Amino acid sequence: MTTGEYDWLLIAEAPNPEAAIAAAMAATGGGGVETIKIFMAFSGPEAVAIFQMAQNAARNLNFKSAGQPAPRE
Repeated sequence: MTTGEYDWLLIAEAPNPEAAIAAAMAATGGGGVETIKIFMAFSGPEAVAIFQMAQNAARNLNFKSAGQPAPRE
């Protein structure tokens, strides 16, 4: 049972994001589902790799958040 924003929740595993989206589209095609949201989950090692990619991208691109001063070189 879920409470709050969602009437029900399905946790599933798919071989790739495209397969998950195709399944969601098929589920909504019958008209019984009004709104659907898809979230991706990652294992610990996958999340660490993503965090490292983000850190590298921020460093290599001299990233700055909106409203923050430009990074000094």
